[in-house]
Amino acid sequence: MSKMEAHFYHHSGYYINDTRKIQEAASTLTDEMREQWGHHSDTLGADRYTWQEFYGFFLDLLLRQPKRLQEAESKFRSARQRRGQSVRDFAHYLGRLQAEYPGRFAEWQKIEFIRSRVLEEIGRESRTYSHEPRTYEAFVSHLVMIEITIPERRAMLRAKLRHPDHV
Repeated sequence: MSKMEAHFYHHSGYYINDTRKIQEAASTLTDEMREQWGHHSDTLGADRYTWQEFYGFFLDLLLRQPKRLQEAESKFRSARQRRGQSVRDFAHYLGRLQAEYPGRFAEWQKIEFIRSRVLEEIGRESRTYSHEPRTYEAFVSHLVMIEITIPERRAMLRAKLRHPDHV
């Protein structure tokens, strides 16, 4: 930020207002940070769209980042399929958590992770197949097919389709 402020000082003829300073500084942010600033700035009145507001937001973002990553990792590591949740919904939830997770996974790691986190009866049944899909998406579809072969799960999914807000 001090480099930005020095840049603004040396080119003070161009950076005559906060809007130009913010536009320049925002262009150096990551896509995610820029999106967060966009959401935040939409809530600001014209009197609060200032360089100081941007600077404070940016510092807060940097200070929160390590904590956010720790929370994302914790949520991801503790994720388990709930009884009222379909395999597909659980896989979607894991995908959202994975997007925030600091690490990256190989296909086989994602497959083993979801297998160990789905309901026990689904995971156990998935181990009985001699040939399994090799991609994560195909494996999720495989788990969905297993899920609908289990009578209790099939009944739950049907009930959820009939009354999506009550399950």
